[in-house]
Amino acid sequence: MTVPQNNLPPWIQWENVMAHAETHSTRSLVASPNSVDECLGVIDFATRRKLSICPRGAGYSYGDIILN
Repeated sequence: MTVPQNNLPPWIQWENVMAHAETHSTRSLVASPNSVDECLGVIDFATRRKLSICPRGAGYSYGDIILN
């Protein structure tokens, strides 16, 4: 599903996300919630649009590529 840039909550934005070794990348919606309510908003946003959620942390995983 395509999600347009406009009308996104302020804590969700499109970003180019790279794997730690910078060998793989993808353009993804990235959420940076700052509260429990915003975390719930991320889940609601994804559920309504049938999007999957991939917790990423800082993105420095050596064992697995954390790209959704």
